[in-house]
Amino acid sequence: MNLAQTICLQHKFDLRGVLQWRVSDAESLVSSQAWENNIKQKSEIIQAQADMIASVNKTIAGAAKSTNETIAKNIAALVNR
Repeated sequence: MNLAQTICLQHKFDLRGVLQWRVSDAESLVSSQAWENNIKQKSEIIQAQADMIASVNKTIAGAAKSTNETIAKNIAALVNR
């Protein structure tokens, strides 16, 4: 094997190493992006659940206020008999 062949062979192996590193880097990036998308989706689900809980709490507070007002009216009616 002459010097030119040796240099070409060495260069070929160097390129393989670079390509393998690039593929590994790309796979890591895809995995990272998938992880970020998963976190984003879970965050959106958690936010939707928090919004539902806030809505339910508001409904409960409204019902409690209405019930308290009804009880107060009924007590006042009984007292004023």
